[in-house]
Amino acid sequence: MLNLFPLQAVISQQDSYIEVQRATMVDREKQYRLQSTRGNLLLEQEKQRNFEKQREEMMNVQKLQSQLKLEQQRLERERSRQQREFESTEAQLQEREEETRQLRQKLNQEREELERQREAYQHDLERLREAQRAVEKEKERLDQLRKLKKQNTVSGTFSPEMGQVRNLFSRSFISVNLLASA
Repeated sequence: MLNLFPLQAVISQQDSYIEVQRATMVDREKQYRLQSTRGNLLLEQEKQRNFEKQREEMMNVQKLQSQLKLEQQRLERERSRQQREFESTEAQLQEREEETRQLRQKLNQEREELERQREAYQHDLERLREAQRAVEKEKERLDQLRKLKKQNTVSGTFSPEMGQVRNLFSRSFISVNLLASA
């Protein structure tokens, strides 16, 4: 990247030099007028040389000014390009941040839903275990009733308690079926 300050300093120096040259020319012109015709010829030659020199210096100054202007335009284009890139990158970043925020929100909702489902599963599992324990207890009770019935049948005695056992047995069977269907 071309630094503009040295160019501006060179242009300023050349402008000062040109002014000094002009002032010198005016002084010399005054001196040469006072001299003879031969002096006038020398003066004309000197003027011509100074004029050529000044013209060359002016062309150099104009060239430097043109280069400075081109460099300023190039720097402005570069700055504009960088500004557009920055704005584009910033817009992309904001878009990604929004997508991330939405994804995080969705994940939180899914996590909450999974937690509700896990709690429901735990609750259902506990109910199932309780029902299973109740079925096991009922099964043990029924086994005991069967043994009792078998003992009473083998002994051939029928007692009123036996009728109660049958009623208990049928009620237990109904209870087990109800628990199993739940």
